[in-house]
Amino acid sequence: MSKSVNCAEAIDNMNRKVAWGLLFVGITYFMQAAEKLLEPGALNSALDIASGVGVVLTMGVTLWGIFPVMKLKAGGKLLSKSEPESFMTDAMHTSFKNSWMVTMITTTVALAFQKYIDDWNIETSFYLIVLFGFMTLTASLSFFYLTRNDDVEDLEE
Repeated sequence: MSKSVNCAEAIDNMNRKVAWGLLFVGITYFMQAAEKLLEPGALNSALDIASGVGVVLTMGVTLWGIFPVMKLKAGGKLLSKSEPESFMTDAMHTSFKNSWMVTMITTTVALAFQKYIDDWNIETSFYLIVLFGFMTLTASLSFFYLTRNDDVEDLEE
């Protein structure tokens, strides 16, 4: 007997797994940014290994979440346009918006202090890595915050 998966459950599960993937990729990018700041040595080697683990975790959890939905779509069992969006999908969209806003505000503040930041003489790639890591991390944390279980249902009963 195969376990039957509801389309809405599959999409909600995918959103959760994608959020975990975003969390892992954000942490991984911050480790890569730290590598750029540190002198070559044992810590950089450890960060290389940790980054590799982060990439594997990111790919694994994301594919684990996306595969069931792709399977449903390929089988014609998932009609994305005719089904209403779930709370989880709405939370994912909101978390992307929140991440975008926070990242743009952070970028604007960084641009205001550009003269001082330029004096640090750090490669441009460092800032791009930090920016991408920050964006993915804030998207995942926003999603987890929006979908937290705050026991409101228990209070209503």
